[in-house]
Amino acid sequence: ALATGLLEAFAEGRTPGEAARGAGLDARASRIVGLALAALGYLEEGPGGRLAPTARGRALLAPPGPDEDPAGDLHLSARAIGFHLRLPEALRAGAPPDDVSGGDAVQRERFLRAMRHIASARAPGAVAAIGPPPPGGRLLDVGGAPGTYARALAAAGWDVTVADLPEALAVGGADLEAAGIATVPADAAEALPEGPWDAIYMGNLVHLFD
Repeated sequence: ALATGLLEAFAEGRTPGEAARGAGLDARASRIVGLALAALGYLEEGPGGRLAPTARGRALLAPPGPDEDPAGDLHLSARAIGFHLRLPEALRAGAPPDDVSGGDAVQRERFLRAMRHIASARAPGAVAAIGPPPPGGRLLDVGGAPGTYARALAAAGWDVTVADLPEALAVGGADLEAAGIATVPADAAEALPEGPWDAIYMGNLVHLFD
């Protein structure tokens, strides 16, 4: 519903047929999904069979900011489901179905924004666990293009360098460099940039491996 504009089409309160015409979608499918969204608490029914967003639905329609995306968890879940459905293909051919930095620029920006949104609540705990740097301490943030941890660690006194795939840095690298955080394109599955490093943070990466 988010990806097709259906949820947004209900923003001012419409019947499913009106919302379908507004979003250029099939009327029957839009009615079924609209009723499902109401059952899930994202829409509520008003006079004349019109459906309008609840507070929960309006939250998903809020414009994303540079470091937040209210619908980010949903986008990541949908992405994961798609890759899980391709597991039989991966088992037969051996090709990994998940390219973390894949897709077009819009998809990559949405992915990084969702990662920032999720990381914002976790970054303070990570910084506290890592602890303060030694004098001039250099830290390598592997897979850190979203920048949430890198900025928090830099604010704690670390001299931070972010290593990530070129496609990810093409989206997030300029903002990092503007914040005084160095970046280096690298594929951590092949090698890490040469140090020396006083600490290496891999919190953006380790969940991808067994």
